[in-house]
Amino acid sequence: MIKKIIATLLSVTMVFGTSLCANAAEANSDEAASHTTIKLGDADGDGAINAVDASIALSNYARYATSKDKPTEYELATQDVNKDGAVNAVDASIILSYYAYTSVGGKLSFPEYLKNPNADPKATTTTTTVTTTAKTTTTTAKPATTTTTVKTTTTTAKPVSTTTTTKVTTTTAKPVSTTTITKVTTTTAKPVSSTTTTTSAVTTTTTKPTEASGLSGKLIPVENGRKDMPFIKGVSLAGNVAGTADYNSKEPSVEDIRCIFELNEWIAPTIDSDTKSGFKLYILEHKDGQNSYDKAVFSEEMQGFVTVIPLDHDAESNSWGEFYLSPEGVEPGYYDLYFTYDGSPIAKLYTRFYKENELSGRSDTELRRLVSGSKAPETTPV
Repeated sequence: MIKKIIATLLSVTMVFGTSLCANAAEANSDEAASHTTIKLGDADGDGAINAVDASIALSNYARYATSKDKPTEYELATQDVNKDGAVNAVDASIILSYYAYTSVGGKLSFPEYLKNPNADPKATTTTTTVTTTAKTTTTTAKPATTTTTVKTTTTTAKPVSTTTTTKVTTTTAKPVSTTTITKVTTTTAKPVSSTTTTTSAVTTTTTKPTEASGLSGKLIPVENGRKDMPFIKGVSLAGNVAGTADYNSKEPSVEDIRCIFELNEWIAPTIDSDTKSGFKLYILEHKDGQNSYDKAVFSEEMQGFVTVIPLDHDAESNSWGEFYLSPEGVEPGYYDLYFTYDGSPIAKLYTRFYKENELSGRSDTELRRLVSGSKAPETTPV
């Protein structure tokens, strides 16, 4: 449940990050001026560490990524909780994890929690009272029950689709206007099976993937007929839920690419190419004959895709961005990832998304076995 609180709040904050950036910058400036005591993790300076502080840290991270702003001394002192010299999604996740820990009865201070992030909030404390007869009395403190507390922290957990300026409310009831960071406006949209944006007349079936030898984990080049397209030498996809660091830290390649994930799992793509910007990743629900999209003109107005993510290399962080598929808007199953440039597909990768917690705790060997034993998408000629 704690993990779901963290994931959903990160999802909402990521979608509405642009408008929160300005509010977070103003809030940090005001707090730096009005508070002489700086407390690690307390981004808004109100003396408490909660979801608002995590939202401010994540919003600042989004602001740094989309502008030339750098963290101020006050922002580093309050929000760089892992002391790596930056304020980013990792710091926001740690702050939110601590808030979830204290919400279910955890008693450690924030510095103590940083030393022991896996502390059990249900651990009991023992108090010994010595009377005049030298008898000791042991009292076991009961931690707060988790049911009521968790419910109160997830009142705004569901991501919403963003199209105009709809207002949402965080747990502190501060309204924020909704604009997107990267035009990812269809995160929770149901996928549509239409293929009306192709440049030639094609027909696709609506049958589900049929059983084959398994997902290959191979990057499949797409012949789009254009000679001016950049060349992709390899791709890697790293998740944050299943598998070890070795499993998620592979160098970009054309094969043995991680291709199974959970819904709500943050995924970080990496591209090996001499071109460092202008790529976009379109995610489509797989259907047999989907290679009809190989000759499609990709745009954000086309139908039939689940979401689209701009991929541009950030030299400072050495990252290309990240994305997730929300279980509120899409179903577990097979999906096609199309890497495009200037509206034309360059390469594609077949993937499978499982339900939340379905892959958690599995070993790298088990994950590889799932890949080889999965029902692979059938690619029928068009």
